[in-house]
Amino acid sequence: MMSVISTILGTLLLVGVSLAGFALAESMGFLKKENTAAGDASTENIAPAYVSWHRTPAILLTIGLTALCWLVGMLVYGMRQTPIQTLLDAVFMASMTLLAWIDARRHIVPNKLLLLMLVIWVTGCGLHIILSPAEGLEQVMRAAAGSLIGGVIFLLCYLLSRRQLGGGDVKLAFIMGLYLTGERIMGAVFYGVMLSCIYSIVQLCRKKVGMKDGIPLVPFLYLGTLITMLL
Repeated sequence: MMSVISTILGTLLLVGVSLAGFALAESMGFLKKENTAAGDASTENIAPAYVSWHRTPAILLTIGLTALCWLVGMLVYGMRQTPIQTLLDAVFMASMTLLAWIDARRHIVPNKLLLLMLVIWVTGCGLHIILSPAEGLEQVMRAAAGSLIGGVIFLLCYLLSRRQLGGGDVKLAFIMGLYLTGERIMGAVFYGVMLSCIYSIVQLCRKKVGMKDGIPLVPFLYLGTLITMLL
């Protein structure tokens, strides 16, 4: 019964944090995508190509889809988690939803949001250790393994790609490992990278991008995480 209640509360928390996060991101300019008129680089001719987040059906649909997938995943597979783990998962998915939109529109992964995710994780784990030392320490060990796996994989890709992979993606992979732990980080990374490769191939065939052009990776890591939650 407690697991069901924590899952429902987690779903409400996910939606609430997502809405608050998008509102804050808009106020900080992270959801703005500006286009410069062809042949004119003056700031006078720059027109914002965005709509306020609360009027964008796509954003609200994304939040709803995230909440639904997370709820189904928790009800089917996550009932053995502690309430603190469930709530941390909810905050993580809300953060991934926001980061996916920011990266898609601005090609950035804000350090402030990554730091906030880290602080929330440390706070949650600290509370978990205080309330249940054995379970809390076990969670920390599993999170450390996930963080090491995700961080090392992306750090190697960052170095081998001659820094074509963004530093923000490396930091995010480290934090993703903390939340997903060693049990789920590999799946999220695998599915995310596979989806990004498919997208890149399609865009190359359509001649929308070149061989040296980069694409935002976080939206695909977000999708990979959703898939991992459901499988």
